Amino acid sequence: MTSSPDDQPTDQPERLGVKVSTTLGPRWHPFRDLNNAGSQLAEQGRLSEARAKYDAAYRLTLVDDIDAAGWDARARVSGNLAGLSETQGDISGAFAFAAEALEACDRALEQVGDRYGTRAVKASTLINRAQTLHRVGRLEDSLLDLDAALDLASGGTRDNDNLLAHSLHNTKANTLVSLDRWTEAETEARAGLELAMRHFPALAGYSYTTLAIIMEATGDYLAAEEFLQLSADVHAVDSDRSARAAAVANLGRLAMRRGDFTAAADAFAQAEEAFTTCEQPGRAAEIQYSRGVLAINDGDLEQARALLTGSLTGLAATGNSTTVAECRGLLGDLLTVDGDYDGAEELYLIARRTHTSAGANFQAARLDGRRAVARYLRAVHATTQQDQLRYLRESLDLALPAALATDAIRHRFAPGPARERWVAAVSEPVMAMVFSLTVQLHDIALLWELIENVSATVSLRSETQLNPLQIGLAQAFDSLTGPQAWEPSIEEATLPFAAGAALTAIDETESFPVSGFGLPPRLRIDPDRSAVLSDWIDRAEERYGFPVRTREEIDSW
Repeated sequence: MTSSPDDQPTDQPERLGVKVSTTLGPRWHPFRDLNNAGSQLAEQGRLSEARAKYDAAYRLTLVDDIDAAGWDARARVSGNLAGLSETQGDISGAFAFAAEALEACDRALEQVGDRYGTRAVKASTLINRAQTLHRVGRLEDSLLDLDAALDLASGGTRDNDNLLAHSLHNTKANTLVSLDRWTEAETEARAGLELAMRHFPALAGYSYTTLAIIMEATGDYLAAEEFLQLSADVHAVDSDRSARAAAVANLGRLAMRRGDFTAAADAFAQAEEAFTTCEQPGRAAEIQYSRGVLAINDGDLEQARALLTGSLTGLAATGNSTTVAECRGLLGDLLTVDGDYDGAEELYLIARRTHTSAGANFQAARLDGRRAVARYLRAVHATTQQDQLRYLRESLDLALPAALATDAIRHRFAPGPARERWVAAVSEPVMAMVFSLTVQLHDIALLWELIENVSATVSLRSETQLNPLQIGLAQAFDSLTGPQAWEPSIEEATLPFAAGAALTAIDETESFPVSGFGLPPRLRIDPDRSAVLSDWIDRAEERYGFPVRTREEIDSW
């Protein structure tokens, strides 16, 4: 939203937005009044009325003798229409208005420079377009727009610069989350939060929500709950109706995390109704997706199927590619439970293509892990030994590269609690499944190499009970040496982890005193032959597009 402080009605609170640095002049006062009225209506959730005001303001700029102030005016209202179009699910309209806004900015800047604060308008438009690009899965393009905005988001008024900086940090954080770059994302989100707390406390809720997403993705569920609560507290007193609906939705997610499904259902129902009333079909469909997740957690799979199917229709219509992919993945899980493995695979593959086209290769690896589970279940229910072996091999072909890839992602984190939470929550369960499959397929050579590679992996975590990977290791040793030959105690099984932690004595508030480790080399158990696992590493790197190990190969003994 764009307005000037002296353009605000005196009986209304000042709204946040990119403001003009010099009045546009009496010729454009009718435009000013219509544009400001549209922004006020949009804040109240009255989007159809807001569009009517914006359209009227836009038409006032369609004159032959348009001056620099008029170009600035057209840029502002076109930017507002771009944001409104995205909110209402019109993605093509959002891109068209954004392009027009950017062109109008350039015309104004060419004629009078930054007299009216047009640089800030251009930066704001680029940030908003980056959000739209993120929504449709064009993540690298989103980052390019943010880089361009960064070059413009300074040198104007202090309020404009700070407001743009906050928006830029938070938008970039969300895009980096979708690219699996969590450490960078957290840095951006915390920078945005610091700006909000210092200059615009009402915007802190958006930063808290972003941090909650990051914490949940990296396994710090307690911190995620705390950030969700903080976000809800801030948004609850917001004058923006959709922000208040977001607060209710966050309370629903918080209740779901805590197992209070009744409270979660009530909150989601309220939020969905509010977003529907505010004419935001995309946001309403996102809440319907959350209701579907809740139904799965509550064991009502039929209700989950109905909600997710309805959500998928709404999400696809409004261009939310990331949540569309997640929705298809969950519907695939439900088909797997039903035994419809072909139907599940079809949905998984569509979702996977969405992730890979966006460059979110970790999400593709996650889906491959779920596809591996489906193949394993298919093997369990196979009626012939030949089919059973085929499905087990297919499951391993999906699970092992996915496990190697998710494990390699740990190197994107600085050593410390966040990295170890990632290991425990994501990479270890997938690798444990790989051990189980390798044992069932009696692939002894691969099993030994897996054990060597896992044992050589750096970890800084000390445990008091066996984790999934340690259980998998124990089962692997049992299969090789017999159940009586080696029975791990907790002390024995956690020795590599405990020894790693003892190096630095880290706790939940500390990080390792270096920025990261390099990728480990490949291990060769038998110096007289190539490592079996090396081919799997090559497959993982080709499948997901990033390195899993270095090219160096060393003897393990």
